[in-house]
Amino acid sequence: DGGALLLHGPPGSGKSATIGALASRHTLVEVNSSEYRSGLTLKKRIMEATQSGKDTVVVVEEVDCPLDDQGFEAGLCALLKTTKRPMILTSNSERHVDGAILDLVDTLAFERPSVAKMFRHAALIAICEGVCAPWADLLQFTASLVERKRDYRSLTNGLQLHFDACRRGKESSGASGEPQETTPSTAAAAEGRKGQGKGDAAAEELLALDLH
Repeated sequence: DGGALLLHGPPGSGKSATIGALASRHTLVEVNSSEYRSGLTLKKRIMEATQSGKDTVVVVEEVDCPLDDQGFEAGLCALLKTTKRPMILTSNSERHVDGAILDLVDTLAFERPSVAKMFRHAALIAICEGVCAPWADLLQFTASLVERKRDYRSLTNGLQLHFDACRRGKESSGASGEPQETTPSTAAAAEGRKGQGKGDAAAEELLALDLH
């Protein structure tokens, strides 16, 4: 029981997605950065979590930038010392978190993803959604996005537009009677598609990388 973990890293690096994954197995009691926060507010949230009688995790976002402290940091430290409920804190930078808080939590760093990791992420989404998107085109799209903003959130939002364009292209191709190229299955991605040009060859190399 209890224990606290600080997730820190730049926006779009996967902190919110990680917390969101917990929602399928736990009840989240969230203290958002946009709301008025004070030591009293935090205590109220902990009481809600305790009284719920469920498998509850308390989430306190952006502990590095309280808008109006009002006893926020002192209250948070007190709760970290006494609560029996697990807590997850987030921040964009560990350096901006009060040292008293850092002494009471474990930390997990998130980094901006590489082009290879972003492309792998995009490819898996394409496969899951059954989108017709040649690997070379998807790699080019991912690389162009990285030049502007390298984070998973921007990638996911941008993919929606890219996939819509791919679907429209498929519909146009089908209406004209031209042959349609489909997105490779997971097995095809593992085997690789030989002779599809330098763009696809580079994409296949990225898919084959062990990124863990």
